[in-house]
Order: sequence, then C-alpha cells, then structure tokens
Amino acid sequence: MNLVYNNPSRTTYVYIVQCMDKRGWIKVGVAVDVDNRLSTLQIGCPYELKLIAKIKFPGRSLAYAMESKIHRRFKGRNVRGEWFTHISMSALNKMEETLIFERDDQAEIAIAIEANSRM
Repeated sequence: MNLVYNNPSRTTYVYIVQCMDKRGWIKVGVAVDVDNRLSTLQIGCPYELKLIAKIKFPGRSLAYAMESKIHRRFKGRNVRGEWFTHISMSALNKMEETLIFERDDQAEIAIAIEANSRM
C-alpha cells in the first residue's frame, strides 16, 4: 500500500503543461510531485513539455475537484482525455480570477498560478 498516495490531506497540485510542438496542446492534471509527473510525461512525448501553471491545494479531494472544474470549463477544446487544444494565457488568467479564493466547507484556499513569462 502506498501511504503517501492514500493520504487525502497531503499537499496536491493541479498542473497545466503545454506540448511545445506546433499544435501546442495543453494537459491539465493532478499530482503530488509536479516535477516528477512532468518527467514521467516527457518520457512518452517526442516534443518538449513545459510547465505553464500549477495550483496548490491542501488535499487531494480539493485538487481533483478543481481539475474537474477546469476540464469542464474547457471541454469544447478537449482533444482526448486530459489534453486540450491551445488554451491562451488570457483564458487561464480569466479563470484564475474566479479561482483566487474558493470556499470549501472546511477550508479557504488561496490559489497561486505560476504562469510562464514567455507565454
């Protein structure tokens, strides 16, 4: 049993990764260790993958809820699974404004998106 994975209160991130090919597809996912997840994804991708944002949560359930919210928000741009056609930084910034202070029954979450300055 993996106790780290099963710890629902462990800090968890929603990450946004962009494939740096001509299509510029975006992946939105959840991970405890974003750097490790990016490395794992990179192994299976012939193009450079770049972390463009990550959102920190105090637990897995909140991270998965936000991931679902982002997936629903951009469902019209879904290519397959967690991959989407290009999502502009302005669209992400508009979404960030609505996510800054989300209230859960048990916690107030401050969300910080670390956006890439080259986008």
